[in-house]
This record gives sequence, structure tokens and C-alpha cells, in this order.
Amino acid sequence: MHVANTVASNRQLLRFSSRFGALLIAVGAAAPAFAQQMVGQSILDFAGNYIIGPLGIFAVVVALAGSIFRPDMVRSAIYAAIICAVLFFVIKMAPQLVNAFKN
Repeated sequence: MHVANTVASNRQLLRFSSRFGALLIAVGAAAPAFAQQMVGQSILDFAGNYIIGPLGIFAVVVALAGSIFRPDMVRSAIYAAIICAVLFFVIKMAPQLVNAFKN
């Protein structure tokens, strides 16, 4: 009786492991299709479009408004706009830059 239970459990284990192996192979074959983007690329795109871009535009508006009231504030606002432009460029060109560093 004990041997019959062991044989039945071994068959179940074999069936489960063969199905799990087939699933693992299928997921492994499909993984390169999902790995086309760099890790964190969607968060970088979001940050570039909804955070860095508007901050750069806001810095330019502050520089224009500040030039009327406080000319010393213009320099720091223009520096902020330049920094935003550089960050925006780096974020948008991140995949190309990563490929350039890899090669």
C-alpha cells in the first residue's frame, strides 16, 4: 500500500515538473520580447514629460518675469532652465547613450 502511494505521488510529481518545465521554457522564450526597453525607461519618460519639461518651462517664465522686478533672479532661473534642458536631453537620449556605452 505504501509503495502504491509512492508511485502515484511520483507520477504526480513527474507530471507537475514536466508542466512546470514547459511553462518555464515558454516564459524564457517570451522574455526577450518584454526586455526591449531599458530598465526604468518608462519612469524616465514620465519624469521627462511631466516633471523636467514643465520645470524648464516654468524656469523660463520665472526668468522673464524676474527680469522685470529683480534682475539678479534672472541668472539663477536661466541656470535652472539650462539644467532642465540638459536633464531632458539625457532622459530622452538614454537608450541611445546606453547603447553607445555598451559598444
